[in-house]
Amino acid sequence: MALARVDGEKTRVSVTTLKESEDCSDRVQKGDIVHITHRGMHGETVIDFNDEGEPLKIALGKKQVLAGMEVGLLSLGGQCLGETRSVFIPARLAFDDPTKNFQRKPVPEGADVTYDITVVKIERGGAKATGAAGAAFVRMLPVFAMIGLAGYFAYTKLTEVVEKPESRTRTKAKMKKKGKRS
Repeated sequence: MALARVDGEKTRVSVTTLKESEDCSDRVQKGDIVHITHRGMHGETVIDFNDEGEPLKIALGKKQVLAGMEVGLLSLGGQCLGETRSVFIPARLAFDDPTKNFQRKPVPEGADVTYDITVVKIERGGAKATGAAGAAFVRMLPVFAMIGLAGYFAYTKLTEVVEKPESRTRTKAKMKKKGKRS
C-alpha cells in the first residue's frame, strides 16, 4: 500500500508486482522521463491502453498522468526498469481528482480503476535526475560562492596585516645595518 494526500486527506493506492525485473538496479524517481506501456481497467472494461505500439512518455512530478499512476510508479522505492505493476487507484486519485479538469471521463463518478504499468525506458536529465540532494546542492551554489568570496577577502586582509609588520621589521633591520656600516 502506498499513501497519497489529496486536499489534506490520506488516500491509499494498492501496488502489486505482476512481473519482477531481472535487474532492479535502475528505478524511476521524481523528475525522470519515463516511457511506459499501460492498460487501464474499470472492472472488466478496458478504459485506456497503449500496451501495443509506442510507449507513453511522461515526466514524473509534472502531473501529466493520473495522480494514482505516479504514486504507483514512485512507491516502494520506485518502479524498476522492465517491471510490471498493477496499481489500484481510488477515484480521488483517478478521474475524480479535484486538481484535474477532465472533459470526458471514461468511468462513472466515484469509480476506482486499476492500471497495469510496465516501465520500458527511463531517461535521466541534468539536475532533475540528481534527486533531492543534487537539487539542494544546485540551489546552494550561490551561497557556496559567497562563502568562498568572503573567505578569499578575509584571507587577503589577514595576509596584509601579517605581512606589514614583517616588512616594517625588515626595513628597520636594513636601516640599522646601513647605519652600522657607515
